[in-house]
Amino acid sequence: MIKTLFFLSLGFVCCKLNAQIPVLTATTTAQAIGQTFAYSVQFVETGNVSIGVGGANQVWDYSGLKDSGAAINVSSNIISPLTTPYYATHFPSANIASTSDDNSYSYNEITANYSHVLGSVDSSGYITKYSPYRVTLQFPFTYNSSFVSDYTTTRTTTTNPNPSIKYYTTDSVFAEGYGTLLLPAGKSYSNVLRVKTITNDTLVIASAITFITKRTLIAYYSPNFKYGLMTFVTATQEVLGTTTSTTLVSYTKNTALPVTLLNFNAIQQNNQVFTNWQTTNEVNASHFIIERSTDGSSFTAIGKVNAKGGGDYSYTDNQLPAATIIYYRLQMVDKDGSYTYSKTVAVPLIIHHSPLTLYPNPVKETLFVQLTANAAETATLQITDMQGKVLQQQTQRLAIGTTSISVNTSNLAKGSYVIVVKGQIVQQKQFVKE
Repeated sequence: MIKTLFFLSLGFVCCKLNAQIPVLTATTTAQAIGQTFAYSVQFVETGNVSIGVGGANQVWDYSGLKDSGAAINVSSNIISPLTTPYYATHFPSANIASTSDDNSYSYNEITANYSHVLGSVDSSGYITKYSPYRVTLQFPFTYNSSFVSDYTTTRTTTTNPNPSIKYYTTDSVFAEGYGTLLLPAGKSYSNVLRVKTITNDTLVIASAITFITKRTLIAYYSPNFKYGLMTFVTATQEVLGTTTSTTLVSYTKNTALPVTLLNFNAIQQNNQVFTNWQTTNEVNASHFIIERSTDGSSFTAIGKVNAKGGGDYSYTDNQLPAATIIYYRLQMVDKDGSYTYSKTVAVPLIIHHSPLTLYPNPVKETLFVQLTANAAETATLQITDMQGKVLQQQTQRLAIGTTSISVNTSNLAKGSYVIVVKGQIVQQKQFVKE
């Protein structure tokens, strides 16, 4: 029997304030390309947990949950499906994908009106497909919203396209309440939507064995988070006349979203890149880490800005690396160390050089080549004859600012030559060897 330990006192209930009715939209709730998520799902002992009730302006107090010791660490990168190996062959209608550390992929189609799960491929090569798709949310989704999703699930492998498992599923989804959610370690979330999903599954294995499953899932969502805060699942399964029941309760740790990010931009200004962003609804935010990459994949922290409660922020990167494109993203860090990322912004780097300065000219032995650049890069320096034949060549690192290069010309015969510097910009200038 499930014991009820988390009822609120009548006095507290009648004194609670009216909560804002949350509205889940694609902008606030759906994941976006370039974001990265890292959190853990903690399972709890279920014997002392009450499922509670829905309704308006509720307080769901699960602050006394006891961890069972089982937990799952989740790390997910949201990427373009075009960059994944299974997009063209299995999920061509996907417009967003996610990948985790074990090289598994999940494929979705997300618009302003809905979020559909199309399927996934795990690290062992098993392919799960939902036909035509599984609706996870319709937008906008708020208190008393509902929908029904019918779909078929098949499971194949990358080497065997014939499905060995097939589910026939109906999901009935209803937003049955809103209010405040209290979780362990003093976590409190307002503006939370409680969503109830009743799932009926019929599973057929190898056209012979049939499983009938009914699940009731209670999930708590907030417009400020891209994943659920807590789930309560009860399931019954009938196999060959035998019925079993299961209850699972879990909540998400490290879920505090430091800010609502309104925008994040980066633009080159001479030999610097200026980044700026705007936030609102900062809750327990600690600071921002500005990260930079030259390949869009491996990022390095280059700066830190402390949170101030919301508004406009900026950071200037004045040590630009040698690259044609620089990528920036923002890590938003909460006071408990949890974090989330902004989208990634690409800045095509425009390099400007001052005209070449050569001295002494004419030269007897050592020629000094001087130029000024607004960004670092690696260039090739050549000496050619007047017909363009390369006589000498060397690779040279150009720093931000003025670079002076010494060139030995002692092996050149007397006459006229051309010094050529080839980087993102090609410059050349004639000199005379005495």
